[in-house]
Amino acid sequence: MSIFRKCLVCGKKLIIKLNKDGTYSGGCYFGKLGVPDTKNWKRRVIRRSKIGNMNVKVVNSPPVKKVIEYWECKDCSIDD
Repeated sequence: MSIFRKCLVCGKKLIIKLNKDGTYSGGCYFGKLGVPDTKNWKRRVIRRSKIGNMNVKVVNSPPVKKVIEYWECKDCSIDD
């Protein structure tokens, strides 16, 4: 069985062959990636922290808009 994905680095079309034993070939899979919804994000300072001699504000995380699979082609992947 094969699935079609796109390399998130260069945009190349990938044909991923899925084997019955759970392995795959044709690309490198790095897991799922949450795409933030920054348009509808209400930024709030949730605490302050000290890094070295700087005082910084820590804000809340933006909501996740959608979750995508992170695939790279063999040329873009540095994982050999």
